[in-house]
Amino acid sequence: MINNIGLAYKANKLILGYENFIKIASTDKFKLIIIAKDCSNNTKKKIYKICEIQNIDVLEKFTSTDLSASLGKRNIKVISITDRGFANLIRSQGD
Repeated sequence: MINNIGLAYKANKLILGYENFIKIASTDKFKLIIIAKDCSNNTKKKIYKICEIQNIDVLEKFTSTDLSASLGKRNIKVISITDRGFANLIRSQGD
């Protein structure tokens, strides 16, 4: 599943970071949100609240180290998937 996050990144089908999530959260752009397990509780609470209102699934399975490594980036805690196909693929492999 973590490899598919990297593929979504290469296909430009995701948005990185909490700030970018908040800026775009009012649109119907997001199909799945991935939050690092080690993300702060306050950030998680805000994201879960927005996702509940907008009926967006949240996946909390990896650490920020795992997420960062899958993208070749540093300190990634929030990933917003914008493509339904990638969201379904990642969601189906999350079990």
